[in-house]
Amino acid sequence: MMDTDLWEPIKEGDWECRAGPMVTGWDPYENIPETTRWGVEYIRAQKDNDQPFFLFFSYPLPHASIIPNDAFDGKSGAGPYGDFIYETDHSIGQPLEALEESGQAEHAIVVFSADNGAEYYA
Repeated sequence: MMDTDLWEPIKEGDWECRAGPMVTGWDPYENIPETTRWGVEYIRAQKDNDQPFFLFFSYPLPHASIIPNDAFDGKSGAGPYGDFIYETDHSIGQPLEALEESGQAEHAIVVFSADNGAEYYA
């Protein structure tokens, strides 16, 4: 198993980590903020590009580990899982806003999808 002592305790559920290699310095709490930042930067970089582009990025929801960042604790009123959903909703608003700001929203197709639902304990 991975050494999960590297991070603060999760807020709900279990790590459910599998044994195997891991990138040095990876922090699961940075998944949503970093994915969002990269997506927004990519959209902004396409502003003056007349060519169509495709952007795919995947948030960790609705899966474990349920680890809302501290700024979202208690925001949903629905426990840690609700706070994790709240954080994701807040975060996905940022690339949508970048599409609007760059003038690309009118020609964009945005698809939201999930695969197999939440953890049973969520």
